[in-house]
Amino acid sequence: MKNKIIILLIVIISIFFLTSCTNSKHKVTFLDEYDEVITEIYVSTGSKIELTNEISDISKPGYKLKGWYLETAKWKFDKYRVFTDIKLKVEWEK
Repeated sequence: MKNKIIILLIVIISIFFLTSCTNSKHKVTFLDEYDEVITEIYVSTGSKIELTNEISDISKPGYKLKGWYLETAKWKFDKYRVFTDIKLKVEWEK
């Protein structure tokens, strides 16, 4: 009986530590065209990025927002999920 309790405690502690590891946060940095930080947010592993007004309402006189890019790929906020720290850079078009 004592061994079963010890095993049960080990299983419960293991589950606790495993689930706490999967709930980590990742930094998403939004950069302007000069690589200056506009803002940073933190999202849980596997989450989609929720657009804030600061990000969705960005503007530049005479230009239209082309999108936010992870290196050369346009970030699709409705599809992509975050699994590591990332930097998204704004791109504009005339």
